[in-house]
Amino acid sequence: MRIGTTTMVFWNDPASEAVRKIADAGFDAAEIWIEHVDRLGDENEYERVARALAQTGLAATVHCPILDLNITSPNAGIRAESLRQQIRALRKARDLGAELFVLHPGRVATQWDDLDEHRRLQREALERLLEEADALGMRIGFENMEVRNPLHTVKTADDMLQALAPFSHPLLGVTLDIAHLGDQQLCADFIRRLGPRLFHVHASDAADDGRPHLPLGTGVLDLAEIVRELRAQNYRGLLSLEVVIPGGDVERLRREGEKARQALRSSAAGPENPAATRPTC
Repeated sequence: MRIGTTTMVFWNDPASEAVRKIADAGFDAAEIWIEHVDRLGDENEYERVARALAQTGLAATVHCPILDLNITSPNAGIRAESLRQQIRALRKARDLGAELFVLHPGRVATQWDDLDEHRRLQREALERLLEEADALGMRIGFENMEVRNPLHTVKTADDMLQALAPFSHPLLGVTLDIAHLGDQQLCADFIRRLGPRLFHVHASDAADDGRPHLPLGTGVLDLAEIVRELRAQNYRGLLSLEVVIPGGDVERLRREGEKARQALRSSAAGPENPAATRPTC
């Protein structure tokens, strides 16, 4: 399993510089947030990001735009603009040589929205995006959202299975965000039921009050156990960190990467051979 992390750790730097810092911190891949590239208002930044990826040898995934967007908005204008920006981002992902595009599933506007209508809009958006993905040869990882947010509708394994039920497209799979679930058993259930469709995993910890994206080992999730569940499902994709690190501290990010590698080592060793997890000099 390769380990990546998001460029959002270095939000105050250009995305191209974030890629180089991620490489310096010892990661295998960078998740490029489209809004991070676009925030400079300079289209040439995409060329600089592509150059940084080529020079560092990092693999890449691309995260969809999310700020003020909603592909299932009941407001037709917002919905159309959201879809337009997703299609543009898919094309940028292809141009960057990304191996995956992470997509948020949309949300209801109020707790009283018509869920059948919401799911119809979600299905239609996915159908359109899959047309584009097919033309580009780009995989889409449909991401689960935070279980405690009442406006999100794709959160648990049941929700994801319902959302994906109309589709059997090989380019459509799942990005599992373990901190959005925020519960060890929910994570295990999700992995066991969605295992064959898992393309990608976002990793961070979560507090017992539901706050996500904490440093590894500071919340309620046991990453080694989660990775063990992933291995049992023959998962071979990226483990991409989404840990909030104020100030873009490279050394703190490096330590988070080492925690993730330790979790990989522990999961490979298994509970039957704890001595194999001891650090060596």
